[in-house]
Amino acid sequence: MENFKTFQTKLNELRKEKKLSYMKLGKQIKVSQMAIMRWEHGENEPTLTNICQLCDYFEVTPNYLLGYTDNPNG
Repeated sequence: MENFKTFQTKLNELRKEKKLSYMKLGKQIKVSQMAIMRWEHGENEPTLTNICQLCDYFEVTPNYLLGYTDNPNG
């Protein structure tokens, strides 16, 4: 996936902006802390459902999270 690095970077930045640990973010979107860690380190890819949960939680668009735009709202 060409934009996966961008996803990893953006997820890490968003998580750190909110001062969330892997565990806290995992609890918020109902996945394990290991899932969050693996997404950020490129070991696994999130499902579409997970991407939607992250976008809802961080209030950003999928296009932003996946690196298709630099605008979080569109």
